[in-house]
Amino acid sequence: LNVNGIFQAALAAGAYAAFIGGAGSSLIALTSESRCEQVREAFANAFREGAIYGWNIDALMILDIASHGVRS
Repeated sequence: LNVNGIFQAALAAGAYAAFIGGAGSSLIALTSESRCEQVREAFANAFREGAIYGWNIDALMILDIASHGVRS
């Protein structure tokens, strides 16, 4: 799997940044609300083109960023 190719596709579609999250099981891109769908599609297409046997996309989610931080 060419992770750099996936990240480059996300950046070319308008993502501000792309990175691996957690223990490597999450590929994440940050973008503006107006570019979410373009970045999601670019991410998915690049993943499918570079996928290896046994890897799949479990979820492509658009999430909001919490501006208030953690609250207890």
